[in-house]
Amino acid sequence: MPVRKLKSQPVKTAAKEKPVRRPPKPAGADGPNVQELQRLAREECEQLARPAARKAGVARKPGAEAPAPAPAQATPEPAKKPARFWSRAIKSALGLALVILAGWGPTMRLFQVSSTEAVVNARVVTLRAPIEGVVDFKADLNDLNGVFTKDSILATISDPHADRRRLIDFDREIETARIERAALISSKEPLLRAQATYRRQVENFRQGRIAELQARLNEADAEIATIDAEVERARAHLERRNTLFERSVVAKSETEDALAALKVHEGRKAQATARLERIGVEIEALRKGVFIGDHYNDRPQSMQELDDVTIRIADLDVAIEAKSRRIEALERAREEERANFRRASYAAVSAPIGGRVWEPLVTDGEHVVRGQDLARLLDCAHPIVTTAVNEQVYNKLSPGDAATFILREGGMEYPARIVQLSGVASAPANLAILPSALEKEPYRATVSVAGLGEADGCLVGKTGRVVFKSGDENGRGIWMPFNR
Repeated sequence: MPVRKLKSQPVKTAAKEKPVRRPPKPAGADGPNVQELQRLAREECEQLARPAARKAGVARKPGAEAPAPAPAQATPEPAKKPARFWSRAIKSALGLALVILAGWGPTMRLFQVSSTEAVVNARVVTLRAPIEGVVDFKADLNDLNGVFTKDSILATISDPHADRRRLIDFDREIETARIERAALISSKEPLLRAQATYRRQVENFRQGRIAELQARLNEADAEIATIDAEVERARAHLERRNTLFERSVVAKSETEDALAALKVHEGRKAQATARLERIGVEIEALRKGVFIGDHYNDRPQSMQELDDVTIRIADLDVAIEAKSRRIEALERAREEERANFRRASYAAVSAPIGGRVWEPLVTDGEHVVRGQDLARLLDCAHPIVTTAVNEQVYNKLSPGDAATFILREGGMEYPARIVQLSGVASAPANLAILPSALEKEPYRATVSVAGLGEADGCLVGKTGRVVFKSGDENGRGIWMPFNR
């Protein structure tokens, strides 16, 4: 059987095949994604090289005998070429999808107006000593992660050498005033006894005088009764004498004598009646406490002594009342001075804000003076974000523009607004992290973030990224691409 000669055909190697075009590496792609793409490309080249090697092995050299025909299964069938094509297409599509997914995030960030650096910041409040003394910390100021609430007692300061001289002077004055008041009260007691004695004497004298006058009144009544009888007798004698004179029995002189005797008796009666009225007046005055009599004034000696003692007792009462009021005033002043001494010798230092300790400046048991700095506290309840941007972004920003803050580790997006654009100038120095610490870009902005202070713990020092929005009054913002 004649041997058929096979024509040698050029072998297509992997080097001569048209290389597969791969998408260019996007800007901002991460290192692990590029290595994955390189590995997939190497695997694809190896698979393309295996069929070419098998074809080169079956090709014969010139002048050699024709080999025996290969089995039917070794001959490639035209039906398998579309399967290889679709396999390559699927692999190429998968590789392209991986490249797109890996570069999509960095590519989108290139079209956002965002910060180069951003760090959560907060105002620093300096805690100072209100008095001079020794510090006793109730909280561990060295625990920089410890968060405390507002009005928490952080430390106490006690001064064992506080000035007590004013308090001692008040104690001495009060004690002296009490002694003087006690002396006045003691001197008042004998005067009260003398007053009681004089009152008894005056009352006894009054009662005796009333009894005496009552007796004289009775005597005057009896005298008037006697004079009335004599007047009646003298009147009868005059009538008899007048009758006898009319009969010319007696002389006219006897009639005149009888008339004179009657007038004498009537005068005596008038005197006795007047004396009786005078005695009644004296009795009525005595009953009212007024003494009226001959050879003495309206007040007896005992009553004058009683008046003098009463005046002295009244003076003592006024002096005692004045001493009591002075003691009360001194006690009030002593209480005020005692409160001042307590404030000067002991003070509890409370936290004016809620936050944590940023920098302790003294140690426990250290002696401090009034106004000395004890510690610096972070206002974690009102954090802000300090950002660094380039000049192109900075010129597009305005105070009040809306923004979004995202922590570096991810999580929720916090709404924010620009509150300060300091540029290259020095920002306020009472911040925990100075803006000069952000060194990647010279232009700086301060952003107020809503809801950041409500997070657990204190986020000061955490880094993140601020995406700025501008041009929309509703705060939705307009994306503006720029070149970093």
